[in-house]
Amino acid sequence: MTQHDFILIRDLHKEARGRRPSPSWDDWFAALPTAEKQVVWDGLVAESNESDAQEALAEQRCCREFLRAVRAGIRLVRRLWTTRCRGSLATT
Repeated sequence: MTQHDFILIRDLHKEARGRRPSPSWDDWFAALPTAEKQVVWDGLVAESNESDAQEALAEQRCCREFLRAVRAGIRLVRRLWTTRCRGSLATT
């Protein structure tokens, strides 16, 4: 395994699991036969894809909540503006 491969698998592990692998994981992975390394790699890719999908869903939920809050704020300002403008027009 080249240094570049080692860096890639560590980066992929971090993408999939949110942290770099431990030194003992590195040793375990380095000792695997090539075919088994591919299986681990494919598993980490699948985990990373799932993590990305979950993150995208969470971001969409946050955006919807933000838009709801902004719209509620706009409705409140409109009501206050309308109430105050009508009140001030009635007293002049």
